[in-house]
Amino acid sequence: MVQTMVRAAGGVVWRPDPDGGDAPLVALVHRQRYDDWSLPKGKLDRGEHPLAAAVREVFEETAVRAAPRSRLPDARYRVPVAGRRRGAPLATGLGATVPKTVGYWAMRAWSWTRRPADDEVDEVRWLTPSAGAGLLSYQRDLVILEAFTARPLVTSVVAVVRRAEETAPLLALLRPARVLTSTRPSAMATARAVARATGCRVEPDQRFDTAAGWTTAAEAVRVLGATAEATVVCCRGRLIPPLVAALTGAAPDRYPTPVGTGWVVGFAAGRAVSADRLAADQ
Repeated sequence: MVQTMVRAAGGVVWRPDPDGGDAPLVALVHRQRYDDWSLPKGKLDRGEHPLAAAVREVFEETAVRAAPRSRLPDARYRVPVAGRRRGAPLATGLGATVPKTVGYWAMRAWSWTRRPADDEVDEVRWLTPSAGAGLLSYQRDLVILEAFTARPLVTSVVAVVRRAEETAPLLALLRPARVLTSTRPSAMATARAVARATGCRVEPDQRFDTAAGWTTAAEAVRVLGATAEATVVCCRGRLIPPLVAALTGAAPDRYPTPVGTGWVVGFAAGRAVSADRLAADQ
């Protein structure tokens, strides 16, 4: 079968500077096969969610276990056609290319070790973003790194979800310390699924009941964003658009939340600075 599109995922992985510098350190990888320096990334496995692929590929290329914190822009470019059967003609001609899209997340490293060199990656370096920008081999990677540095550094997240049991494995990638829920049965079911995936206990909280109103829920999320690295909140869909809008200052219609979806709200210094859609079918 002739390849028509390539999907990949990766991350700008960061950790605080152990020497106390103001800028975080980011991980770059050297690929011996191409003799280039790039951000860690790789192709999605068949049926794999882009967020799961990003976390997996980051670990495989850097030996860093990292938790996603906010979406970055996608990189789009073209690559040579692959996957042609031996002897089959190239439908689009010699030297044909197909589009490739790489979805990136900013990720906070929570554990790392030295990665043994192999044919794929032979060196991993932790550098300040400015030093990394001077080492990267491709302009497209530099654009992603610049987008990372242009935004406030997201240090905590609150994922607010609606009847999203199928997203529990994705929510576990955030490494939440708490799972809060309204007392509505459907929200409790989602919370139990997330609790099983994360090892957290379910915490019923009436601040996320419909009767409490979205202003109460938004204030509760704001407090969570200022006090914990990662939290999951399960509540009714009608609360979520105005809740997220109150935190970000955008219009509620920017945050439609069908059943099975939610928003990962990123916080920097206690202030909401991002809101990224999360759904099992992304």
